[in-house]
Amino acid sequence: MTEDIGRRGEGCPGTDPSVTDDVILAEWDPQTSVNVHTAREQAKRAVEWLRQDGRRRVRAEFIAALADESPLENGLWWGGAVHPGLHLFVEVGRVEYWSESQEYRWIGESEVHN
Repeated sequence: MTEDIGRRGEGCPGTDPSVTDDVILAEWDPQTSVNVHTAREQAKRAVEWLRQDGRRRVRAEFIAALADESPLENGLWWGGAVHPGLHLFVEVGRVEYWSESQEYRWIGESEVHN
């Protein structure tokens, strides 16, 4: 279902619903040219938006809703931070991804624990 685009680090808390997004992101290294702190921050923004929205969303919708508030240009914002971050949340079972339509939808707990 997902591509190999930034694996979670050893000891990632996985699918435990009591674990916060911050804990999941804390050890994550996107393995891109984007600063790790910036990538984590931008991935968190995208995940929070997806959770609040509750609908299936594609890249263009993420960019329209969130990229303007980022210090990164759109391509780097998506490819170096948000896309790999979303796939981290796919790996831990909180985001669903449809490869044929490249859509994402939040499927984890709806309440924010952060």
